[in-house]
Amino acid sequence: MPAEFIFYRLKKPETTILYESPDKTYIIFKNIHDIYNSDDLKNATIIGQSTAIINKIINETDIVTSATIFRKFNEYAGVPYGDDNILVESSTQYNKFDKDGKVIKDGNYINCLASEQSTGEYANQVGYVERVVDSKKGVDKFKVYFPQPILTYTNAFNSLPQPSTAPLPA
Repeated sequence: MPAEFIFYRLKKPETTILYESPDKTYIIFKNIHDIYNSDDLKNATIIGQSTAIINKIINETDIVTSATIFRKFNEYAGVPYGDDNILVESSTQYNKFDKDGKVIKDGNYINCLASEQSTGEYANQVGYVERVVDSKKGVDKFKVYFPQPILTYTNAFNSLPQPSTAPLPA
């Protein structure tokens, strides 16, 4: 598995509302996006699909949005793929949407991978996802990172910790 990879997703998803409170202050919905290998959609290849279950709470001062995103890649992605390799991400955001609560503001957003929910080769892998949002583009860019931890140990001749860049355990 690569230490990092990049993919792109259209801004406008296929959305299904699963629940909406009568006063519209609590909404649960599902977004489905195709995942692309390039931001040039005319020449891009679909390399997977992203499904997000999103909870949105709206009150007088805040819009709180939390999501669990499930990503399944296909054989063209160059990463672990198929039904047995699901990459799961968790996200919580405060006041990052416009006043209508529909368009996420421009910027970089960092979210943790939900390693305990991911399956297959993604299971128990420590990592994070950086989402780059630019309203001038029709797609959002995602960078997935699996950093290698830096472990320290003490050798027999020196009581000072020694750095070690051990590979991430499987």
